Amino acid sequence: YKRQVLAAALLLVTVVAPANADPPTLEEQIEASVVAGLEWLANGQAPNGSYPGCEVVGRTGLVMLKFIDRAHDLGLDPLSEDYEYHEVVQKGLDFIVARRIAAPISVQPNGDPDSDGDGVGVYWGDPGCSGNHHQIYNTSIAAMVLAASGHPEEYLDPAFGDMLVDAVDFLAFGQGDAGWYRGGWGYHANDNWSDNSISGYATLALGYAQAAGIPIPQFVLDELNLWIGYIQNTSGGSNDGGSGYQHPNDWVNILKTGNLIYQMGLVGDSAGSPRVQDAVAYIERHWTDPGGSGAGTPGWLNHTQAMFAMMKGLEALGIDELDLGSGPEPWFPIVAQHLVDTQNANGSWPRDPWDYQGPYALTTAWALLTLEKAVPVFDEPPECW
Repeated sequence: YKRQVLAAALLLVTVVAPANADPPTLEEQIEASVVAGLEWLANGQAPNGSYPGCEVVGRTGLVMLKFIDRAHDLGLDPLSEDYEYHEVVQKGLDFIVARRIAAPISVQPNGDPDSDGDGVGVYWGDPGCSGNHHQIYNTSIAAMVLAASGHPEEYLDPAFGDMLVDAVDFLAFGQGDAGWYRGGWGYHANDNWSDNSISGYATLALGYAQAAGIPIPQFVLDELNLWIGYIQNTSGGSNDGGSGYQHPNDWVNILKTGNLIYQMGLVGDSAGSPRVQDAVAYIERHWTDPGGSGAGTPGWLNHTQAMFAMMKGLEALGIDELDLGSGPEPWFPIVAQHLVDTQNANGSWPRDPWDYQGPYALTTAWALLTLEKAVPVFDEPPECW
């Protein structure tokens, strides 16, 4: 609790300190911001553990991911009574786990996804809204939560065994098999198209599972490498190096380019790899562009999902500096200060373009995950998340 007490003290100091007192450091501002944001999220949890709205499993899962990450940051087990928000985490996990759906899986054209040989995968749909329309989104985020919780072995089902393993098996089963969409993911398993928004969540789930000790099938990485080679823009123009949506020239932006960099790291690229450097150059080129959902807003400003995606790619590959016009400089303080400065007084953030339902818990979860750089870092143990 020492960090929380410090943050509370800092908030008081800003009210009563004399005018000539030193202003809080950025680290202190981040801590106070995180404390306020988590309190707002905790107060918004429904009695059943969810954060209601369409994509309820994914919405709840991303919020739980932040609460779990905070526990790890404090050196605590997220389900320990020593953690202030352990009941929030337990209720959220229970909500997610209860909504699992078992489905048969089989050998695919490019490999066998059934790592444990039971012929079963696990997925999460979108009850009450779009059915299974966002199947891969929800499944990916649920898998991240199980992996990050530190307790995946406790979530066993007598009908089909280890839930996290079967979730990874389902994602492997659902990867695109042929055509331009090969190696990526669509909304459903085995869609005949892919996009690099959905694929960004699927591959982050694989990264979390790998950090928790669940191996990624080699054929999945080999196929993902094909998708990376396809979806990265090589036009030579302003979009060069960035990631498209379904096609390399289609809706290129920083959000999907952050996904692309993370995917490159997952298949073994380093920060110095030429195609990683091309992706980084795209981010540098569009650094001051506005963020949004349209084709003319490719940046990260006022766009917490884009900040989260960019952070996860750069952080996972250890890219700490960008050339923003006057030589290399740290990028994270710029993003963090923007988040601190734009936080609402109640601890939330103004709505992200891709958060359609109030009170906008997704927006705040993306902001907080970015502020504490929550992502599995390649070649480092899970405690470095």
